[in-house]
Amino acid sequence: MKKTAILALILSGAVLLPACKKEPTGTRTTRKTEKPTSQEETEDTSDSDEDEETTTTAESTEESTEATAETTTEVETTTTESESEAPESTPTSETTEEAKPIILGDDPMDYYKDPSYRLPVQFQGVLSGGTVSWETSIMFGTGNGKISGKYESAVLTADMDAYDIQRGEFTGLITGFVRENDYSYKTRIEKISFLDFDDKEEEFMNLPAHVKSCKPYGFENPDELILYLPNTPKDKIAKDALGWVEFFLKAPESNVLGAYVLYSPNDETGFILYHDTFPETEKTKKDDMDGWLGKYAADEGSVEIFYDDAAKDFKANVHVAGADEYNGLTVRQYAGDPSSLVLYGNSEAGTTVIFALSVGDGTVCLSVYESNDPAFNENIFIYPHKVS
Repeated sequence: MKKTAILALILSGAVLLPACKKEPTGTRTTRKTEKPTSQEETEDTSDSDEDEETTTTAESTEESTEATAETTTEVETTTTESESEAPESTPTSETTEEAKPIILGDDPMDYYKDPSYRLPVQFQGVLSGGTVSWETSIMFGTGNGKISGKYESAVLTADMDAYDIQRGEFTGLITGFVRENDYSYKTRIEKISFLDFDDKEEEFMNLPAHVKSCKPYGFENPDELILYLPNTPKDKIAKDALGWVEFFLKAPESNVLGAYVLYSPNDETGFILYHDTFPETEKTKKDDMDGWLGKYAADEGSVEIFYDDAAKDFKANVHVAGADEYNGLTVRQYAGDPSSLVLYGNSEAGTTVIFALSVGDGTVCLSVYESNDPAFNENIFIYPHKVS
């Protein structure tokens, strides 16, 4: 249901990075990541019939006019008897089953605690220290168990006439995600392969580039992986993980993450994952809501914000073409930001949805944060105009 994409690597300046096995240096600065607009499928990894835990296969590729030898080192992890009982696939938002209503109270974050909550089918994310000279991207499927990623850094040489590039790629499989508590899931690496190749020459930013192979920084020795949900209190997440993602959160001052985060304890790294989520919300204030009252309509659907005298609170009716009708939804606003509302509740058919209604530059936008309504397996964006 999500918009996804790997951040384009933007490289500039003569930044000296250490070897791949050391942490890339650079001050962590606040850098807003672009929302992904496309989704790539993770690469498939073929099973090996050999009993060895490590095997090596040789592949030859051709870069420009030079032949470069590439090898893939495949590591197959072992699991204990108790671990082998984990499901082969994880129930996801695309799992075919009758939708069960998720009863939400005053806090829409309760959505993630409900036993019927299902993980999104696909995630993409990034590990970054806030600099523009290196990045490790990751993508994985929660149902098919495929995982892949790439690390790349580029350093302009002292003479400013070429680049030194380090690159590491991996593909693999993970076991099914198992619910750990109200805030997180766990999985393990079942198999992982690291691409290895001889040094080669390429062109980068219209300059010659010398490319070396290395392990992907931040994912060099993964085993157990923890997926933190957006409702995770910040004091419940590993400090190693929080240190990597805190500058990328929508609301750094919030008490909860407000984002999905993948943590690799062995590597002590946390990947911020691209998936539309919402920060903490608060009860609407009458003065802030006066400008929202009324009906908004577009060809794809409509939204009506009104005050319910019986409930003594603001409510919303949302009708989207092809989806269940949602009437009497609870309305809350972002903490400290009345320009964005969260509308949530259930339809008569029992499906649950959490909408976002925001305004920017005079344009109103309706989208979906989370839902078990099949109509919202892909996110929708509706730009209604106020009609009354």
